[in-house]
Amino acid sequence: DQETCQRILSSLAVIACRHSVCLTEEHIAQINNQLIVWLRNASTVSAPNPYAGRQLFSSSKQPAPVKEIDGSASRDFFTVLSVGQYYSGDQWLNIQGFSMLRSWMLRTFPPGSFVLGGSRIPTVAASPYMSTTSSRTPSTRR
Repeated sequence: DQETCQRILSSLAVIACRHSVCLTEEHIAQINNQLIVWLRNASTVSAPNPYAGRQLFSSSKQPAPVKEIDGSASRDFFTVLSVGQYYSGDQWLNIQGFSMLRSWMLRTFPPGSFVLGGSRIPTVAASPYMSTTSSRTPSTRR
C-alpha cells in the first residue's frame, strides 16, 4: 500500500536523523535498496483525477504523460522536476524519497565512504549550520 509506505518512509527519516545508531548496516542496505526502487520505478503518466466521480460509461481517454519542466513528455523516468496534473502514490514516494535523500546519505554514510568503481569519492563535510546530531539547544531572546 502506497500510503503505508509513505508513513514508513517518514518514520525512517526521523529515525535516521535522531536515532541513527539504532540502524544496523543490514537495515541501511535494505532501506537503500527500497529507496532505489522508489526513485527508479515511479510511473510516467499522471494519476486519474481523484475528484471526478466514477462514470457509468467510461471514456477510453488515455492517461496523460507527466511532463518535464520544458514541457516535453517524460519518457524514461519520473523525477521531482516532472509536472503532472495529479500524482499517483508511487510518484509521491519518489518525491518523498528524493526529498530525504541528502539527509539520509549524510547520516548513514560516514564522510569519505563513497566508493565508485573501486575509487573512493571525496565527500564534502556537512555545513556547520546543518546539525548532524540531534542536540539542539533552545535559543534565548535578549
